[in-house]
Amino acid sequence: MDSKQAAKYVIEFFEGDSQKALLWFQTENPQLGGVSPQQMIDAGRGDKLIKFIKQAKESNEAAEAFRLEHPE
Repeated sequence: MDSKQAAKYVIEFFEGDSQKALLWFQTENPQLGGVSPQQMIDAGRGDKLIKFIKQAKESNEAAEAFRLEHPE
């Protein structure tokens, strides 16, 4: 997965809102060690960022599937 694919996943997460996705890339994130996703890319740690995004996407998909299978 390249950075374009990472951006696609983040935009999908924010339901097509590219402004929110851009903000996410620019905001320091405690789950990323207190740096922003863009800082990770700039520091050559894009592979680690992509792994984080993939794991978050898979986790969100599993949570959504569970929610659909077990409605309140």
